[in-house]
Amino acid sequence: MNGRKIKGSFTVGIFVLFLSHFLSAQLPKSRVFAADLMSIPSKVSISAATCISTFNPAGYNNQPRLFDTKTVYMTVGMDTNAITDIFAFDLSTSQFRAITATEDISEFSATPSPDGHHFSTVMIEQDKKTQSLWLYPMNM
Repeated sequence: MNGRKIKGSFTVGIFVLFLSHFLSAQLPKSRVFAADLMSIPSKVSISAATCISTFNPAGYNNQPRLFDTKTVYMTVGMDTNAITDIFAFDLSTSQFRAITATEDISEFSATPSPDGHHFSTVMIEQDKKTQSLWLYPMNM
């Protein structure tokens, strides 16, 4: 019985060390793909998968959101240093552009607003603790 308690304590200790390593680590390298989906009764097929984050191959690319039929907004960390900005990717031209570029402040979770003229992001303020919701015009 004591052996199990020690083993359990050891396992929990290793887990806490493992978790704390990742909490202080850089953002993971990741990729975003776009694909054609076709759905017919009782069957879904995926074709033409393409990596749309090739402009940032060694960085963090996450939370893609289709804003219209050809534009994807996503959260991007160019060097995985835990600072993220919002980028737009045009599916028809394969062009990308930075939408936000704030120094030492991260934005993420870009979401179109119901009025169609704005989008919101969650911003982590300079104190690295406070989160706020920001609204931007769509024509940035």
